[in-house]
Amino acid sequence: MDIYIDEIKKQHFDIQKAVKFISDKFLETDGTQKKLHTEKPVVMHSLRTGLVLFEFCYEKDLVIAGLLHDVMEDAEVEFEEIKDRFGERVAKIVQAVSVNRSITDGAARHKDLHEREIALGKDAIIVAIADHLENIPFLKYAKDRKEYETVKSRWLVFFNEVAVHVKNEPIYNEYKKQMENLPELAEK
Repeated sequence: MDIYIDEIKKQHFDIQKAVKFISDKFLETDGTQKKLHTEKPVVMHSLRTGLVLFEFCYEKDLVIAGLLHDVMEDAEVEFEEIKDRFGERVAKIVQAVSVNRSITDGAARHKDLHEREIALGKDAIIVAIADHLENIPFLKYAKDRKEYETVKSRWLVFFNEVAVHVKNEPIYNEYKKQMENLPELAEK
């Protein structure tokens, strides 16, 4: 019993290290967000994404990858830094779920992202689903109908072409349910 508790404690401390890492990469010392490639409150988003994976009882590496999933694309953290701190598996997952900002065409950028997620396999797809699950409630706040439909369309492509590769996973079933009940655009 003590061995099991000790392992859980170790895993939780490792996850806390990832929380500290994202806080350092995304936030100034006063808690304001650094100048990043996003204006969304990325620490909260990252925490919620990691917690989705934690609540679905995924292993530590997937939870950590969920926490770190935006550090490459939003804070320009290098693969090697993630690998050195959290291991190659986590670094590969984070790399696979990070958009390549050098691809300027949105459709091509998402095609590249989906191809890399599928190529890495189950781990990357599960983390990407957690990211989507965390974003779904915010779809209703799209700035207009065009943005709403664009995002919805991208998510449907991901659902039909990428997520389907892990349809035996419990997180997929939750994602399917959420995709069938996407929120409508809020009245402004």
